[in-house]
Formats: sequence, C-alpha cells, structure tokens
Amino acid sequence: VKIIPAEVLEGCDSLETVVIQEGTTEIGRTAFSNCHNLKHVYLPASIKKEIQGDLFGESPELIIHGPSASAAETFAKKNGFRFEVTVPQSQANLKEVTDKKCKTNPEDKLWLVKTVKEKTILHTYKGTKAEIEIPNTIKGKSISTIGEFLLSAYADNLTPEQISNRKSIRKVTIAEGI
Repeated sequence: VKIIPAEVLEGCDSLETVVIQEGTTEIGRTAFSNCHNLKHVYLPASIKKEIQGDLFGESPELIIHGPSASAAETFAKKNGFRFEVTVPQSQANLKEVTDKKCKTNPEDKLWLVKTVKEKTILHTYKGTKAEIEIPNTIKGKSISTIGEFLLSAYADNLTPEQISNRKSIRKVTIAEGI
C-alpha cells in the first residue's frame, strides 16, 4: 500500500495494534480516528511526508513506533504521543510484532475487490476476525490500493452482524507490497 486513505479504519473502537509495512508513503487524515483503544502503531521509514490531521483521534495509551528522526517521530512529538524507536530490521521483518508472515491470505472469499483503470482495489472485508491481515494478493491478483472505509464501521452494504464485528477488531497488519 503506497497510500492509506482517510477514514479506512475510522470508528474501529476495539482496534489495539496497527502495523504498516515498509513501502507505504502516506496516511490519509482520520484514517484511524475514533479508535479509542489503539495502543500501538508501527510506522515505516518510507513515510517521508509530514503526517497531518486527526490521524489517531483520542487514544490516551497510544505508543507510536518507528525509526529515529522519522515522520513518525515528528508526528508523535508534535501531537503529544509517546514514541519508541524501532530498528529497521524489526520494522521490515515484523516477526516479533505479528508472529505471522503477511504474504497471502487463504481466506480470499472474505475480501471483495474491484478493478478500476487496471488497478485492483480492495474495498470490502466480509469477515469477522478480531485480528486481520490485509493481504497483498486476492485470487492471484496483486492489490494496488486499499479502498476508503475498508474496515470502517461506516462502510456501505454491511449486514448488522458485520457492523457489530467491526467493533471487535483489535489488530490490523497491512501486507508488504500493496
């Protein structure tokens, strides 16, 4: 994922951990707003642009993890969040954070994609897991973009059960290479 759109996980109140892989360059305003239980966000060195907006809302226990002298550190200090330096190897590998590899997702049927102008956009998650790995491929197609409201409780066309399950998401890992 090069750009994480605004409001992609807004309102996931049970979300506790977000791991963004190396290669992401920008995060949209309010992408994780109103995720009041967010405790850890791992940001890569590839985010060079100044992080702006009410990205994390009010998350009193939030610790932002990232490289020293990075956009992540600048954002954390500017907005009063605790910051912890991660070493580049652990940021790239993330084994100690995710305990899993994030290359493919065997549950392709839980993800809906659409193709627009030769871009494969991941736009809806139909599953009910509390810990989600956003895959980099679905049914052999490389995902190039994450759609707005992908995991948001405010996404269109969700059943009442799916809306309810959005409130139980605790951890999201975005696969490398999207």
